[in-house]
Amino acid sequence: MKTTIATLLALAGAAFAAPATESASSPSPFPFSIDDVKLYHLKESNTWDLTIKVTSRDPYGAALGSTTCHSAWIDGATYVAPEVCEDTNYSFWLPNGAPDPQHWTVVVDGPAGQGEGSIEFGPKYRCEPYEGEIGNIDVECSTRNGGWFFLREREA
Repeated sequence: MKTTIATLLALAGAAFAAPATESASSPSPFPFSIDDVKLYHLKESNTWDLTIKVTSRDPYGAALGSTTCHSAWIDGATYVAPEVCEDTNYSFWLPNGAPDPQHWTVVVDGPAGQGEGSIEFGPKYRCEPYEGEIGNIDVECSTRNGGWFFLREREA
């Protein structure tokens, strides 16, 4: 028992001097995400109609606010031009078009800079035949299970 107090003091000193470990909730690298994707193929005009929600996030991923963005293009387009979102501080475009509706790249400009990410088929997003009541739509692609696609800072 003589060394117990000395040992405890030594261990406590070592614990305070040790470098801090990284927090499990460390800040995310870029503050935008794409949420609530709705992409429809219109049969008669052979066009795609896209609506996305862009959400700004704090460094830990909590939502701060969001805006809705919309675009449309002819099937097979290799570039979809920038469109201004409802909140005019944001705009987005598809630099490679969306030749495959189950995998496409999106770029978002906003107050925090420019973010880029891929929307890909999987548990968060899928395309399937449209079975709704609106005529002229044959394919519907959308997010599932609350899927968010976090963007990364776009390299210049």
